[in-house]
Amino acid sequence: MPKNLRLGNEITLPVGVDERTVVVRSGDRTLKLWDDYVFIPDTNKMRILDDDALNADRLIRITYEKLY
Repeated sequence: MPKNLRLGNEITLPVGVDERTVVVRSGDRTLKLWDDYVFIPDTNKMRILDDDALNADRLIRITYEKLY
């Protein structure tokens, strides 16, 4: 997501995301679950914890598979 489309550090993902398949990247760097971001499946929200990733001019790319 481009920096200007993010709502602070929280991102809402579509319903049905398989949390085991979520991969978050900032530029070439892969962010780590619980260290750099958290995913709350009941709300389909992801919170980026890594300030460097949020403040960088790089895109944050999120890939995932859906359960249905």
